[in-house]
Amino acid sequence: MKILIKNAVVYVNDGRGTIIDPGYVAIEGGYVVSVDPEGSLASERAEPDLVIDACGGVVIPGLVNAHTHFFQTFLRGTGEGKELYDWLSGAVWPFAKAMTEEDFYYAAMLGCVEALKGGTTCIFENHYINTSPGNADRVIEAMGESGIRGILARGYADRNYDPAFIETEDEVMAELERLLEKWHESFGGRIRVAPGPLSPVRCTPRLFKRTAEFARSNDLHIHIHVAETKRVREGTVETYGMTNVRFLDNVGLLGPKAHLVHSVWVDRDEYRIVKESGSSVVHCPVSNMYLGSGVAPVVDYLTNDINVALASDGPASNDTHDMFEVMKAAVCLQRVARLDAGCIRAEDVFHMATLGGAHALGDHQIGILSPGMKADVVILDIDKAHIQPCHNLTASLVYNVRSTDVRTVIVDGRPVVMDGRVTFIDEQDLIGECRRRAKEVMRRAGVNPR
Repeated sequence: MKILIKNAVVYVNDGRGTIIDPGYVAIEGGYVVSVDPEGSLASERAEPDLVIDACGGVVIPGLVNAHTHFFQTFLRGTGEGKELYDWLSGAVWPFAKAMTEEDFYYAAMLGCVEALKGGTTCIFENHYINTSPGNADRVIEAMGESGIRGILARGYADRNYDPAFIETEDEVMAELERLLEKWHESFGGRIRVAPGPLSPVRCTPRLFKRTAEFARSNDLHIHIHVAETKRVREGTVETYGMTNVRFLDNVGLLGPKAHLVHSVWVDRDEYRIVKESGSSVVHCPVSNMYLGSGVAPVVDYLTNDINVALASDGPASNDTHDMFEVMKAAVCLQRVARLDAGCIRAEDVFHMATLGGAHALGDHQIGILSPGMKADVVILDIDKAHIQPCHNLTASLVYNVRSTDVRTVIVDGRPVVMDGRVTFIDEQDLIGECRRRAKEVMRRAGVNPR
């Protein structure tokens, strides 16, 4: 399919501040084939199947949400006033046990709709509720059918967890093999899988070592919660005699394909270990504030040349997938924590939400609007009272734009959102079904959402 986006302000995101105004973006076969000023010879010769008039809107590369839990779309608001462990044990775990395979499908589809409508074209889903093997299958099916790009990290624990979710080492490894064979590089290569050991205190050293070996032998990423709270850090020290990052280094889990999610309670010597390993940090500012977990030292990570990706975390500890909100929160949280308005800038967090995420996920063909890159493209309507007048486009993208300003979204060269409406499902029917299912699960689980 050939698509021509014209009459646009094109935010290239090449690190040099390149903006083409007015400009156009030509797409063919899932890739960007040209990005040039309007009226250029290439634009005159284009013979598209679909012409999208951006009407002066801004075209940006799709955003990357590097960590979420789709099943939590059914659990919005349940984390109110609770710290991490009380929230997990009192709401998340009981609710998750009562979910069926079909519930997981609908929760994931709702999450994909929300993410895509908010300008996220690539997402890292950390699925760890394995009461049935079909749960993960149904989540992947929803991701694939929605058109989103992403990776499903199959989460697991073999110790110190709710008994309903604990698995043996052999069960974990067998399931990883099954998912790899069935789903890796599925849906035209858009969907991949990865191992996701939950956290240092949830898995034994032997399982971590087997995970590292499995990931290396199959060239896979590893996704893990790290030092999210002070309690988690202290528990790791009590269990192993060392902190989270040191333990993961000791069992061979760190490396360029490792994602260290949260990394809030990390000391300065651990920065060096993370940097030398080439691992990426995934920052979840809204979730960390919501649960009162702490402030990740993101400025220190950037100063030490550690790659940082940005994420919403699950919709029960945020309570949305709005990456524009997450970008703004990331800046403001660092500035107030350090009492320094210049410690981090809008450019830094937009990079984290695009190229930082792309680097972490190992996809170097997303995050920039240039020829040869994958056609993951978002068109924003900025002709609105809360955005105009726009003097600094990068600042406006981070501080002014909201997810509701997204007009059109293209993933892999295929429109998935047009004029604010998803193209692959009836959204109102989906919302009604999800509302019904969530209430029924809440009833079965006996969870008080308040």
